[in-house]
Amino acid sequence: MAQVLLIGCGRWGQRYADALQRRGALAGIVTKTAASAARAAARYQVPTDRSPAALYGRLTAAGRPPSALAVLSPTPAHPAHAAFGLGLRLPTLVIKPLAATPAACRALGAAFAGAGVPLLVGHEATWNPALIAVWRAAEAGAIGGLRRLEIVRQEPDAAGQPGDPATTHLDAAGRHFGWLYDTLIHEAALLHALGGALPCERLVVDEVFASSSSPRLLARGQLADVALQVRYVSAAGQPFAYSVDLQGEAGALRMRAGPGFATAELQPPGGDWRPLPRTVAASGRPEDALVDQLLASCAAVDAPIVGPATSAEVAALALHTARRLTAAARRSATRGAQRT
Repeated sequence: MAQVLLIGCGRWGQRYADALQRRGALAGIVTKTAASAARAAARYQVPTDRSPAALYGRLTAAGRPPSALAVLSPTPAHPAHAAFGLGLRLPTLVIKPLAATPAACRALGAAFAGAGVPLLVGHEATWNPALIAVWRAAEAGAIGGLRRLEIVRQEPDAAGQPGDPATTHLDAAGRHFGWLYDTLIHEAALLHALGGALPCERLVVDEVFASSSSPRLLARGQLADVALQVRYVSAAGQPFAYSVDLQGEAGALRMRAGPGFATAELQPPGGDWRPLPRTVAASGRPEDALVDQLLASCAAVDAPIVGPATSAEVAALALHTARRLTAAARRSATRGAQRT
């Protein structure tokens, strides 16, 4: 079994540590502080350290060199940790975003591709089987040319959720645009994959309350010939829900997901909605699918895997669009504050 060195053991890092340990594939954990290293060592019973290089050296000296790397560290550290994996020719999984700028995303992607080392960038679209079914049907031309894409994300009220320190921006009203920016990368990656990886243009934000506790957003724009709408709603007592609607020249596709369910359907012109076949299984945990992809890539270090994992190029374009959406939201909020 391949062994994975995990960098980062926060809330999401622990989920990946659990997934790796369930598979007997957790080699060791790199953490930010000595206290968190001690906690990780006690919980997972694996070697820990604050330095990736030091822990890799210890494991190698003990005859257990890691064969892959999973990066769950804070966003500013992603490029350095990904480069560490590249230097050792380790298949590397980075949970979005790959880097803080589109140029850095592209540079890292080109470096991994040039070295023949697999690089996976984790996004929501890489694991949800209903979303993948819709994505593949659209790619196969099931609805002809795409003309409209609408994404609705409903969140529970998450009071107290912190923004990402690398991207959090507070406006005069105390709203956290960093949280909006980070979350939008999911939607941006999806719309680029479906819409031809073109920059978003003519964006209008009708409503925004970009708070880390109660995000709300209604954004409309144009992606080449595709009309785009992204909407977030959040209120106390609401369960998580996610929907994607695609209108094409020759039919429509839709995805609905929530706690415990996910559906994908196709509607031909003038016909009824019918279920799409699922070709991807899922446990309901995104980390399971991404860990399995990482482990599969270890068998082909000289031939990067081709699968639903988001490419570095799409990650870069997604980051660009997420920033455009966030900037437009900030401008909209500023205009609203000026009017009041």
